[in-house]
Amino acid sequence: EGMTDAARREFGLHRELDGSRPHTRYYKGRDGQWISLGAVQKKHWDTFCDVVDRPAWKDRMSDPTLSPEVEKLFSDAPSSYWEALTANREVCLFRVVPWSEHLSFSQARPQ
Repeated sequence: EGMTDAARREFGLHRELDGSRPHTRYYKGRDGQWISLGAVQKKHWDTFCDVVDRPAWKDRMSDPTLSPEVEKLFSDAPSSYWEALTANREVCLFRVVPWSEHLSFSQARPQ
């Protein structure tokens, strides 16, 4: 008994988003803070590759063997650098805000 086409598509999407592919996973910056790269669409991945000056990576969006190279890239600078570098660009890259920092936001404080 085989999977339906819809189930195959859903399984394929889950595989793309399970953190094993370089375009959708978390990376640690040099400062130890996490960065979320969620370049699900090819245009976002291509923009990321352009911003970090790695045009050769464009065809390797779903290549799990590229992940260690991307990890190395992110470890070369603090998370704030990556956040600033990709600001106002269609990359889908964000610094993960630690809970302690989140609590310091005025909106998070009890009134």
